[in-house]
Amino acid sequence: MVYRNMSPAIVDLGYKAAFVFLITAVISLALPLEAPAPTQSAAELWLNTEAVGYIFGWLNQLILMFSSSVVLLAAGVLIYPSAPLRAGAVWVLTLMSTVVYLIAKLD
Repeated sequence: MVYRNMSPAIVDLGYKAAFVFLITAVISLALPLEAPAPTQSAAELWLNTEAVGYIFGWLNQLILMFSSSVVLLAAGVLIYPSAPLRAGAVWVLTLMSTVVYLIAKLD
């Protein structure tokens, strides 16, 4: 009963997350995603001049990852009535990939 009441809201959240995903994907084309690493002094100089763009790029990547995770979780909700094991696999693999991404990103 609770599943039927929450399903339209979760699907709507999935559509909103897909929209956010597309916007952040376009934004990521203009932001720097990786700092150069030739020498320590050159990297420090680059970070001092490009700090704002680098931070926005880093935050954009996090938003992009979380929005794609929400899209996959909403897709799992959509397939749950016909294939509950597949939906469970989608949820588990999405959770694992999000945790791995966060560990790599925040390390």
